[in-house]
Amino acid sequence: MLRSLEIQNYRNLRHLTIEKLGRVNLLVGKNNTGKTSVLEAVAIYASLYNESITIKSLLQRRGEYYTNRIREVLTGEKVTSENNLASLSSLYTDYIPKYFSSNNQGSDIYIGEQRIKDQHNPKSLAISFRKAYQTLRNDGSGREIIEYVTAEKEEDIGSREFRYEIHFWRNYLTQSIYSLNSDRLFNEPTIQMPNGALDQFQYVDSKNQSQNSVEALYSKIALSDKEDIIVNALKIIEPQTERFSLIENSKIIIKLTHRGIRNLSSMGDGVSRVFSIILAMVNCEGAYLLIDEFENGLHYSVQEKLWEIIFYLAERLNIQVFATTHSNDTIKAFGEVAKVKPEYNDAQLIKLRNVKGEISAVLFSTQDVEIATETDYLDLR
Repeated sequence: MLRSLEIQNYRNLRHLTIEKLGRVNLLVGKNNTGKTSVLEAVAIYASLYNESITIKSLLQRRGEYYTNRIREVLTGEKVTSENNLASLSSLYTDYIPKYFSSNNQGSDIYIGEQRIKDQHNPKSLAISFRKAYQTLRNDGSGREIIEYVTAEKEEDIGSREFRYEIHFWRNYLTQSIYSLNSDRLFNEPTIQMPNGALDQFQYVDSKNQSQNSVEALYSKIALSDKEDIIVNALKIIEPQTERFSLIENSKIIIKLTHRGIRNLSSMGDGVSRVFSIILAMVNCEGAYLLIDEFENGLHYSVQEKLWEIIFYLAERLNIQVFATTHSNDTIKAFGEVAKVKPEYNDAQLIKLRNVKGEISAVLFSTQDVEIATETDYLDLR
């Protein structure tokens, strides 16, 4: 679990520091204050050795990713690594990554716990772009092997063949290197990934889409007590819910007491929202749950009950939750639940502010939430 959060040079977050995080964290603020960017950054951080897959997914979700083949058809451009870099540039605050370590101080993307001067943070991820030039090495048996050496400055490359690379530094120790000179955004990494290195998060966006298919999520919890958790959550909105099942074409059906079987899609936005959030949550035990625009599809009268389930499951399944909202009703419901039990009191309400392009955070304790909403201090719209 992250105890604090520092994000540098990711999208509109030039340098954001959140000094304290809880098990459940609610991000609020006006448009263009970086709420979704924070969720994305945590998703990338949580993607242990799968950072490239998550980045590609996020680019696709925002419409910022084009395969080189599509780009060539649309623009007539020759397929080159510059096409990949054009997609990736949107990740950077200034849209222009720097390639050499000698002039790269402070320009890499950093995501992790708040850094302490002169100390290496064990929970961190740094992302940098580099140029690497080609060399030949004799393997001792007379064969020459092509290798790539990271250039420190442009002069190191000269007239030699080179490629663009993206480097991921995990906890300042483990490095993954990907070549961008390919017809895909990311090629296979040049180091072997540890066995069992999987994404450690679930991301539910404002349209109830997650990075995993419904079939994949359902298959992991079928015939387990986690099905009962989802059924109980659905009863918040539809008390007659008995059970649910997955049928062909990824459709979810729900059995209702005395009313037969219904398609989930026909039961309204609220039921679909609760189902998406809780299905994702029971699939990320020991990891991170990210929810964008929590209130979407939810009537204010059910939000407190949903927060109760989220707080309970976060403790039971050891999940750290990050959610965003524009809604005062959502904040009030969050605050009411956060003060119910002592173990919930570390929940954090985090207001993001944009002052002349610089995003900063203001923290509210659970005791301050009610005062903040009643005085309209949060000013979300």
